[in-house]
Amino acid sequence: MSFSAELVIAVIDSLAASVVSRTIDGGWGVDALTGHQTRDHEDLDLVVKLEEIDAVLETLRGLGFELHLDLRPTRVVAKHADGLWVDLHPVEFDSSGTGWQRGAGREGSDCPYPSDGFSEGTIAGRTVPCLSAALQVLHHQGYEPHDKDRHDLELLSALLSR
Repeated sequence: MSFSAELVIAVIDSLAASVVSRTIDGGWGVDALTGHQTRDHEDLDLVVKLEEIDAVLETLRGLGFELHLDLRPTRVVAKHADGLWVDLHPVEFDSSGTGWQRGAGREGSDCPYPSDGFSEGTIAGRTVPCLSAALQVLHHQGYEPHDKDRHDLELLSALLSR
């Protein structure tokens, strides 16, 4: 089973209706920057405000997702009965507009999301909020990449060289 573009849009629209912040990260974030789906996805990564996690989970429940893993303040995962999941990256914003994902950086440090790292892309013909190519490359550092990560990094590199 694959996390479809239509389901991404349904999640984004449902969260927007709840006035919840959300920014696409990970594989779908890369595909949003390219403007088309380049590979299958089993999940959707979303950057959300830590204080809105409960509202996000409530909205996701309405789409059939249930809390699967709660590692606040670092990570929360909601899973669907069909095996797909939404991986939430909770952040807290400082006075400069940088979001901080607690404990998600190298060796347990906090992972930064600078304000200029928030961008827009396109999924299924719709403009969606996503992380910039430069920030996604930065977040791919510090671990051994899998095949899907290498695929995403090649696309990000091409986007950055334009």
